[in-house]
Amino acid sequence: MKLVPIALVLAVACAVPALADEDHLVRKKSCQNDGGQEAIDSCTYLIRNVKQTDVDRAITYVDRGVAFQKLGRLKEALFDYDQAITLVPEYFIALGNRGSVFDALGDHRKAIQDYNDALSYNPDYAPAYFARGLAYEGLGRHDKAIADFARYLKAFPNDPDAYAARGQALIGTGDVATALSDLDRALQLRPASQDALRSRALAHYRMGDFARAAADGSAVLQLMPKDAGALYLRGLARRKAGDGAGGAADLAGAAAIDPRIGQIYAAYGVEP
Repeated sequence: MKLVPIALVLAVACAVPALADEDHLVRKKSCQNDGGQEAIDSCTYLIRNVKQTDVDRAITYVDRGVAFQKLGRLKEALFDYDQAITLVPEYFIALGNRGSVFDALGDHRKAIQDYNDALSYNPDYAPAYFARGLAYEGLGRHDKAIADFARYLKAFPNDPDAYAARGQALIGTGDVATALSDLDRALQLRPASQDALRSRALAHYRMGDFARAAADGSAVLQLMPKDAGALYLRGLARRKAGDGAGGAADLAGAAAIDPRIGQIYAAYGVEP
């Protein structure tokens, strides 16, 4: 289960090549920093009209790929990252970003291969450990995910997303008590973290604390009323606590949003 927005962008290249005139420099700045269609148009102009070294052209492709990815245009982002890697095969940022596209498209194995390649060129590229952990978690390989999140947290010890992600993976291994510690830490750092609240609802449910599970589910739903996971967990918790009608309504609502929701949580030891 993903714990972060589906368009995960690992990094944005920021070097400015030596271009011919001020207009080109303005377009380069727009390509890198503006985002949206304006950035795409500026990057496209540079690709089509400005003579660049292979490295500079690869950077421009990555910048445009990031802009496409932020807009959810994943196939176009994938094309641009492919072009960048063809120009500079050791470009670890392009490899990491391409991995994030594969992950978003549900191809976790291809994503892991790209993250592996990125880390072979730069073993200190911490975002690739976090992203690879998410991909491993998507495959149900909780132990590998936990190891990658731990490596990332050495570099970024106050990232609530990483604590939430590791907490989710720990639940997958059955270590719910340690998971709660991570999820509480995530919520100390970001009290409105939907991912941490949802995962903590799962942890409380696994521990038989149905009142707290329902409360965390409700907290998520205040932030995101159509969160299938929160509805599902609150529904199960309500039913266990004796609120059959409320539980049934939540479960029906969750299934309407995501028919696979029961299958997703079955992988974490939760049965309807």
